Amino acid sequence: MSSAKSEWKKTWQGGLNARSWQRFELEGQNFLLKTHVDHREGYEFLLTDLTSMWHEKMDIDQVKKRCKTLNPRFEAPLPTILRLLQDNTETKKDSTDYTIQHKGEGMVLVLETKVGGIRFTWEFHCQQAQKEMLRDQLLEPLMTMVGELGRREHRLGQLLKAKDREIEDYKMGGATVSRKNLQTERFDPTTFRKEQLVCKHVAKCFRFAITSFAFRYADVGQTRRNVIWPPGPRGVMLCRCLT
Repeated sequence: MSSAKSEWKKTWQGGLNARSWQRFELEGQNFLLKTHVDHREGYEFLLTDLTSMWHEKMDIDQVKKRCKTLNPRFEAPLPTILRLLQDNTETKKDSTDYTIQHKGEGMVLVLETKVGGIRFTWEFHCQQAQKEMLRDQLLEPLMTMVGELGRREHRLGQLLKAKDREIEDYKMGGATVSRKNLQTERFDPTTFRKEQLVCKHVAKCFRFAITSFAFRYADVGQTRRNVIWPPGPRGVMLCRCLT
């Protein structure tokens, strides 16, 4: 790996594209949200209910002004404020109250918590996101995830076939299993796919789809960061595999 590639991997942040979606249940409704914080530039926040998407971007001066307006008694350096916002949107905190307010086509997410015994409030004033954000933040990552999971399925199939050949070699040498319940059939990918089409566990997967999506998004995002370099126009990665 070249020194330029190594240095890029160490310093690359990637903005919202590099952040994982987090599942939040707010007032009985499921949302996905993500936050990118930069202590030199401010923050960027994205919220979706999978029907609409809302977005807010604030520079450091705007963050300071809003904090002063909402929290006149609260004094803290900017990095502390941004870390508070990030911590409370990366994980839903039991000690924090979250409220959703619809305002026309916009959306306001209100956070209320305590820091050192002092009440701290924040309001994310989000507007409808541009259509390109739906593509960049949801559709393209979903297609990437499908492709990557397909690749992993294929690789697992190859490994299972290799294991079957290894077991067959043991059997030809006279080896037997110690217990009958350990014996397995040879793996057949066609039979496996047919069985999965009628698998009773599929319904459970649908129920936990949002949680699974957030987990897989982080997983595949890490893979992309490790194997694709460098970032291309408008944040889309150029497909150059690291070797």
